[in-house]
Amino acid sequence: MAQKLELVIKKGQQTYTQVDRNKRAAIYQSNQGHFEVFEIVIAPEGELYGKVYPERETYPGNEKFGNNAWCISDEARALKKFKELKKALKKKAKEKENS
Repeated sequence: MAQKLELVIKKGQQTYTQVDRNKRAAIYQSNQGHFEVFEIVIAPEGELYGKVYPERETYPGNEKFGNNAWCISDEARALKKFKELKKALKKKAKEKENS
């Protein structure tokens, strides 16, 4: 089983606190007030820069934003996007299951 994302994540000068999540999606709020909504991706066990990491959920890198992750300043819009993403990922999983 993959190691879960932390409830609080530090990236550079920013701290992100988990607002909500399910099996496939998460929403975090930064200490600067914006929200980040994203698909949870599982990284395989492996070595990176000489350190061994277990299978784990990952916070999206900058290259994921606009595709599988979004930075939204308004809480209502962020929560709406989170709801839409959960629905889309559930549909995608169901389609994969049926193919």
